[in-house]
Amino acid sequence: MLTLMMTNRHTKHPPKKAAPLERPWTDNRDRARWIVFQLSRLGKSHKALAEEHGYSPSTFTNTASGMANANVEPIIAQALGVSPVWLFPEHYNGAGERIARVRGSNRTATGVLSKVEKAEAA
Repeated sequence: MLTLMMTNRHTKHPPKKAAPLERPWTDNRDRARWIVFQLSRLGKSHKALAEEHGYSPSTFTNTASGMANANVEPIIAQALGVSPVWLFPEHYNGAGERIARVRGSNRTATGVLSKVEKAEAA
């Protein structure tokens, strides 16, 4: 009888999908403040998290403020219990794949053009 009741209950009321979290910030500065606040609620600081993973605190601050860093974004997201795609949506496409950064036209495959190469190109 108990099994029958559980079966009926589950078939009448299928489980609801979790609603996606809304982003509580409107710009990169708000996101950086939100990250610092959430870390503090968890008893962590961005400075301690950065040092724990071998980065400078300014690297974490810059990443939280929106500067792309494929190595640091997952660390921050994991500490907060969210995905990097949710936390930094501007760095990912609709399929959740990281968007490649486009370098300026003064770069080559091996590095920055020399002054002579720039003069010859002009």
